[in-house]
Amino acid sequence: MLRHRVLGTIRVRPYATSSSPSDYSSQSRGGLPRLFFPVLPSAKGGVVRIQGDEFFHMTKVLRLSADDRVELFNGKGGLVSGIIGDIHRTGLDFTALEDPRLIDPLTPQ
Repeated sequence: MLRHRVLGTIRVRPYATSSSPSDYSSQSRGGLPRLFFPVLPSAKGGVVRIQGDEFFHMTKVLRLSADDRVELFNGKGGLVSGIIGDIHRTGLDFTALEDPRLIDPLTPQ
């Protein structure tokens, strides 16, 4: 006959984080991929052709495809979210879904 001994009580707490997932909604971590490109569309609906290293990184490394949403920043405080349109052999078209906004470089986004 087998006997079971109770060695003690185990308390399980739910995993707690210091911030909620919604705090990161505008960041690439858990949000949209954020990529550098020196030229941003000037307004909502504007299209920018992305070629070269950025194109390679987006399509081959990150494996982004048509209709994927991304954010572009220009390194001067400009940030715009948009969608990947047509993908060609040497580049892709990025269409802005909003007007570009200016972000204070000292605050994390």
